[in-house]
Amino acid sequence: MLAPDKRGEYLARARSSFEQALKLDPKNAGAVNGMGNVLFYERRFDEAIRRYEEAIKLAGGNYEEAAHDLGLAKRVKAGEVAFDP
Repeated sequence: MLAPDKRGEYLARARSSFEQALKLDPKNAGAVNGMGNVLFYERRFDEAIRRYEEAIKLAGGNYEEAAHDLGLAKRVKAGEVAFDP
């Protein structure tokens, strides 16, 4: 596990990278899913879920990784799975 300060540093860098990628191509399903992951780790589950759904839609309904992430976010939000960064 990463120390909290390192985790925050990496998360901030990831957010910045995905924001830049989305500025260049807002319809990039990978970048949308990546931003969903950032939001998930920020514990912003509703926003993460919207991003995962958007990524799946952008990929024509076939994005296995985003579907997995979506399922996990829904289970964590519902309290079925503990949030374990």
